[in-house]
Amino acid sequence: HGVKPEESLLRLKYESLTMRHLVEDALTLAWLTNEEPQLNRESLDLVELLGLIVDDARYEYPDRIIHTDFPSEATLPLSSHRALGQAFENIIRNALKHSPSGCAVYISIHQQTQGYEIRVRDEGPGVPESYLEDIFKPFFRLDKSDQESALAGIPEKSHGGYGLGLALAQRQILAVKGSVCARNFLPEGVGKRMGLMMIISLPF
Repeated sequence: HGVKPEESLLRLKYESLTMRHLVEDALTLAWLTNEEPQLNRESLDLVELLGLIVDDARYEYPDRIIHTDFPSEATLPLSSHRALGQAFENIIRNALKHSPSGCAVYISIHQQTQGYEIRVRDEGPGVPESYLEDIFKPFFRLDKSDQESALAGIPEKSHGGYGLGLALAQRQILAVKGSVCARNFLPEGVGKRMGLMMIISLPF
């Protein structure tokens, strides 16, 4: 059967929009990498910012469960709504994308002595230890055989690439003097799912 003209037009519009977003992300990433700007110039509440992103994520991924553990407020006196908003959105989308349908993503905010720690954990297969830093590289792809051999026994799922999302998120967090790292979550007890955990540290 041939493809209907309206279907071709919708596909063309989708691919054009995807390409435009990719170019915009690439330009932003290049600017952040080359200029190394400091964007921490405005006050924001992490609870409010993450709450809005979670609401959108629940609408976009209705087949995933999102658990949150937030305080009543978490104010950063010097930061950037735009940089952190895009970084959190990319990290949370990544967690949802790599979690199978029906599984959960856990997002928490914890106050530390000199700032806040935000954790985003999924219930996907995790990443081999040797690649935990590489996932922040632009367009990093994890070979399926490498992942299966390193994480034997984990149910098969999508093994797609990481695009620019995590690379861009890392630079945006650095621009507000924060840091982000990834580690595998290895739960104790039978039947509990493992996953990848992103840990974001943001100073006051």
